[in-house]
Amino acid sequence: MHSAAADSCAGTEMLLQVTVDRRRHGRNVVFDEAVRDCPEVLECLLLSGDMGYWLRVRVASLADYEDLRERLLTLLPGVQRITASVVLQSIVGNGAAALLSSG
Repeated sequence: MHSAAADSCAGTEMLLQVTVDRRRHGRNVVFDEAVRDCPEVLECLLLSGDMGYWLRVRVASLADYEDLRERLLTLLPGVQRITASVVLQSIVGNGAAALLSSG
């Protein structure tokens, strides 16, 4: 097992759920492009349903997370909510490799 706490020197990994109002704003290409240029973002997924985006990020400190959060709020006018969770431990990793090897 891999502990996120063991990587404290590399920062804190977090999962962000970004809820957007798609009825007014739809998909935001500006947000997509800005997230690609954001070094803290390790992965960004566009989701169906009400959620909007799911981001996996790594930040060095709480202050860095707050800075990232403010940048995300200004990039996408339709943001209704950003919910953050700290990754405590990775139970299973590299799911893409497992899918490729089973095919």
